[in-house]
Amino acid sequence: MAHLAIVYHISVTQALRIMVGTSPFFETHSVLPTARLTLSLLGPPRVLVNGEAVMELKKSQKALTLLTYLAVEAHRSHRRSALATLFWPDRPEKQALRNLRQMLLRLRRAIGDGEADPPHLLADPQTIQFNRRSDYWLDVAAFTTLLANTRRHRHRRLEACLTCVSQLAQAVEYYRGDLLANLHPAGSLPLDEWLLVEREQLGQQACAALDALAGAYLSRGEPQAARRYARRLLHLDPWNEAAQQLLLRALTLSDGRNAALQHYQEFRQALADELGLEPEDETLALVERIRTGMLPDTQPHTPVALLPTPATPFVGREAERKQLADRLAGRDRRLLTIYGPGGSGKTRLALEIAAEQAPLWYDDVWFVPLAGVPAAEGLVDALAAGLHLQTTGRPLEVEQLIDFLQAKELLLILDSFEHLTAGALLLQDILRRAPEVRILVTSRARLGLRGEWAMPLPGLDVPPPPHPSPSEGEGAREGVDVESYSAVQLFVQSVRRVAPDFGLSPQNLPHAARICRLVAGLPLGIELAAAWVRLFPCRQIADVVEQSLDSLRSTRPEVPERQHSLRATFEYSYGLLSEREQSLFDRLSVFR
Repeated sequence: MAHLAIVYHISVTQALRIMVGTSPFFETHSVLPTARLTLSLLGPPRVLVNGEAVMELKKSQKALTLLTYLAVEAHRSHRRSALATLFWPDRPEKQALRNLRQMLLRLRRAIGDGEADPPHLLADPQTIQFNRRSDYWLDVAAFTTLLANTRRHRHRRLEACLTCVSQLAQAVEYYRGDLLANLHPAGSLPLDEWLLVEREQLGQQACAALDALAGAYLSRGEPQAARRYARRLLHLDPWNEAAQQLLLRALTLSDGRNAALQHYQEFRQALADELGLEPEDETLALVERIRTGMLPDTQPHTPVALLPTPATPFVGREAERKQLADRLAGRDRRLLTIYGPGGSGKTRLALEIAAEQAPLWYDDVWFVPLAGVPAAEGLVDALAAGLHLQTTGRPLEVEQLIDFLQAKELLLILDSFEHLTAGALLLQDILRRAPEVRILVTSRARLGLRGEWAMPLPGLDVPPPPHPSPSEGEGAREGVDVESYSAVQLFVQSVRRVAPDFGLSPQNLPHAARICRLVAGLPLGIELAAAWVRLFPCRQIADVVEQSLDSLRSTRPEVPERQHSLRATFEYSYGLLSEREQSLFDRLSVFR
């Protein structure tokens, strides 16, 4: 039932105050892209040229409307005669065309079109068109493009797609209100009709986006965000009971049952006073479940799986994290492999992804370490143990494992798979028969399976080498922001674990950067080098590392033996090769 049909015949000021709250409507803080001409037309219009407001357009609503019409309809050219009729339908054609020419001159002067290269308006004796190749930004285009991107993306579920949720959130930030809010160009019924249709279509898209965001955040166990978007939706569509139901669920989870019931009573009273109606049956049933404490879907999602807790903060890998999140949200990429040399941070990245993804899977994220599994024959038992399956003392059969996974929507992270590639076909069987399972593998080599999406993991970002040769303070003189590189950030973080007072200075900064370059940004190498800073200055460590990587060693008991040194990681990988492959590398080693 849509109470919206008669909303135009009533005053909703009081109802809005009740349903949205007495605080001002949520202010947005979008950072507008830099452009010579910036058109913010959703809400009170703002036109900027080189960051400065164009005051002349505030004096002429029709000129502003002409600019809006041309910008919104920039995909086509417009005949001058049609524009003249649209804007001055009650004037003779010659006068209407003369008015159009005069307004176009004022508009081009106001936006500095003569200085723009290329110009924003393309005009010839017959047509006028907004130039989409000019240096401009239009909030209407940005808003609709973001929404279109989310509609096209093949994700599992919207709430599980961090990219689409982020795009929707950005889109509604651009939507500050109706197109050309509070502006009513007089004298043209066709123009009024065009503006009304555009406002209605854009408003409906904004409402749909806000509804999707509120539902997505509620499903993800983030009721504060869900409550905020539901209130914004009710600001645009105050009698939308689906939005009221979302808000009631969010209030129950964020503020408690009494807050939700109080809000319901205020809404019910406003509905009766303004429309003479009672709430819908779905709303009444929801309120009854809230009142009796029988609303299970308002409980935050708590993952059953116990993920290992990293001992240190995560550094860098923003691009890789985004790529993995995008792939895991999609419906098509179901087997992902992070591969790279030992010590490149594959396990640490996988744990970070696991923590980020935990709220997005109905049946949780499961992390299964495989380094201690001696051979592929033990893979099924390792998966059973990692998934906490009860085995009654007997080895688990493959069919039992797949039966368990068939009806699940979960992310299975298999860490250190490189020595178990003989059992990789089991992963294909799982994916074929358990359609909602995704598998993320870390390995020193690709699995080579059909449908595998493999992401190489190189070292962290390192600062470029100085030019000419490095010397004291040279990095600072070059103006390179060395501290912004993730390899240097990890080096500083690692040093402070053994030397808490350590800080980068003009004296040690170029040598810290050199250490990071010498180990090619490899996290293991960075951490091994950082452990020596409490005994030696960075310059001396860099000199020793440059002579031999064998100087980087660790004897920490929690570190696996294969990661006690960079040479140990190489030897472990070498040991995974066949005799023929080892012989090939032995022969190649004579080449630099």
